[in-house]
This record gives sequence, structure tokens and C-alpha cells, in this order.
Amino acid sequence: KEENRVPIEDIRTIPYYQRLASAGPGQLVLDGLPDDTVEIPNIPQYKHVGYAIGVNGGSMEPAYFDGDTILVEPTNFIDVGETGIFLVDGKSYVKKKGNNVLLSVNEEYDNIPLTPDARCLGRVIDVLNQSEEYEIVDTMEESLKKQHEKERAILDSVDREALKKGAAAISKKAFKAIDGGKNTI
Repeated sequence: KEENRVPIEDIRTIPYYQRLASAGPGQLVLDGLPDDTVEIPNIPQYKHVGYAIGVNGGSMEPAYFDGDTILVEPTNFIDVGETGIFLVDGKSYVKKKGNNVLLSVNEEYDNIPLTPDARCLGRVIDVLNQSEEYEIVDTMEESLKKQHEKERAILDSVDREALKKGAAAISKKAFKAIDGGKNTI
């Protein structure tokens, strides 16, 4: 789709933490640098996204699946009913916030009681691998390609006319067409 074409200058890179948000019994958090980076389109709905994190487990299915990459807005507070990344007893979770409890979407998994030292690490904004696909285009390269196509069409037209009228009569017109009428050639 044309609306999903994102110029390369409209892409930004964010930190990616692989599989550290448990959608299950809890994932131990390892302090340190992100495992990698991911590129995301610089679009309004991703304005506040600060990092991506991998999902580990099935407690949030069908909203989030094991292996999904979720985009997160760093914040220490989210409203009841919103999905976020939480740290409880040294383990991180992706869960929906309830009243004093973290809720699993998948009924086969237990909810996690919020402890006094529990912290919110961010609000889930989107799932990267379930979002619409965006085609990254290099607008400079694309612009040069279109210009080349226009020039090729002009030259082809001139070649056809030259065959009809003779090369000498058309050469001035060809230079003027390629030069954009500026007479600098």
C-alpha cells in the first residue's frame, strides 16, 4: 500500500531487549545493555515508544504470543485495564493492570498479585510483528530513479523524432528538453 511506504529518513532505531517480558510465570530481569536494536517507522502512534521487548510465554494470548516483539512507552504509571511491563519480585511481566493484581488474558495462567515493591516499567503501545508492514524506501534513490526515467523517456522521444526529421534538426531540442529549458548545455 502507498500509505505504508515510509521514507528511510522517517525510520528510527530503538533498543530491543529479547524475551525479557514474561507472559507466563515470570522472567528474571538481567540489568544491562539491550541485546539489539530494531527499526520502527517514525509515525504518530509510535511517538512515545522508547524500547522494544520480546514476549516469553503464552499467558497473554491471543493479544500477545510467545516470540512477539512489543513496543513500549517508558512510564511508571498506567491505568487499570491498560497493558504494561511490570517488575514484581525481581521478575518482569507483560500483563494487563487490574486492581492490585496483574491480569493474564489466557485463562490457563494465574494472575500475579501486585506486591508493595512492584513497579511499572512501561505501557505496551503495539506489537511490532503484528503491525501493518511498512516498506522502507530511500526517497533520494527513488527520486533519482524517477528523474532517470523521465530523461530516458525524453531521449526516446527525441530518438524517434530524429529518425523522422534527421539528427541535426532535433539535437538542439533534445539538449533543451534534458536541460529543462535552461539553455545551459
